[in-house]
Amino acid sequence: MILDEADQLEDMDLVYDLHSLTGFAPVLIANREAELFARVDDRLRSRLRGSHRVAFDRYDLDELVAILEDRARWGLEEDAVSDDALATMADAAAGDARLAIGLLRNAARYAEDRDLDRITPETVHAVEPQGRAELRRKSLESLPPHQRALYEIVDDHGPIAPGAVYERYADRVEDPRTDRTVRTYLSKLVEYDLLEARGTTRDRTYVAVS
Repeated sequence: MILDEADQLEDMDLVYDLHSLTGFAPVLIANREAELFARVDDRLRSRLRGSHRVAFDRYDLDELVAILEDRARWGLEEDAVSDDALATMADAAAGDARLAIGLLRNAARYAEDRDLDRITPETVHAVEPQGRAELRRKSLESLPPHQRALYEIVDDHGPIAPGAVYERYADRVEDPRTDRTVRTYLSKLVEYDLLEARGTTRDRTYVAVS
């Protein structure tokens, strides 16, 4: 059983129960291993530390270009996009494959609408703001209810400190999650480029990304 974004599980006892079953093994995927281990008790922590771990770095530029080349080969006419344009998309995405693919998609639409012969770096620059906004919109639409509530609170009241976010959140939703879980959710919203964290851990505030 594969659990993506396992660091967002509300009840980590589920992972312990899965480890206790026979016949299959759980595979946990998390963006931050430290946050995953911070939320488990000693009995589960010992099991997880004894498990095989595989670390994946962010995609580098060459890897993103290879991903885009494959998409372009299957989805566009031959030579519809220049090598420089693919490199520009990969550089703008800074390791984020979703953004890189979104830029390719938006650049193809832009070129088709304007009857351009080829996608160039200038095409990519023209669609980059739209591509980033589209990715944020899709991320926002896919948020679970509790994370959506947190985003709306920050959007309405930011810059706002984590403690103030939690107070408003606890008043707004039924069955609020713990403060630790909410802080994990806020970190996720930063990763999704929906929120921006400002300041250090001691004086941190959050604002919505416009």
